[in-house]
Amino acid sequence: MAGSKVIRRLCGAGGVTVTYVERDVVELRADDEADPRLLRSRTRLLDAATKLLTAGGIEAVTVDAVTKASKVARTTLYRHFSSSTQLLAATFERLLPQVTLRFPRIGGHLR
Repeated sequence: MAGSKVIRRLCGAGGVTVTYVERDVVELRADDEADPRLLRSRTRLLDAATKLLTAGGIEAVTVDAVTKASKVARTTLYRHFSSSTQLLAATFERLLPQVTLRFPRIGGHLR
C-alpha cells in the first residue's frame, strides 16, 4: 500500500486481520518525482478541504475557500483535481477508513 499509513490493525477470531489505513495517494509521473512541491501543494489542499468539510459540511468545501485556507493558487488546485467534485471525493476518501481483509487459507471447497 504505497502512500498509505496504517492507523489501526485489528486481529479477530480465526486469524482474520482487518487493517485500517489513512491514504494520501499521489499519482506522480516519472518527471514529477524530483519535485516535492507537488506533494506539498496536494497535501495542503487536502488538509484545508478536510478542515472545511469537518467544520462546515459539504457546502463549506468550495474552490475559493480551499485555495484561501491552503494558500495554494486556484491553477494549482486544478492541476491536482479536474473539478471541485474530484477534490471533494479525494477528501472523503482521505477521511474514510480503508479496510483490508486477510483471510487464512482453508482447505477444501467453498460452497
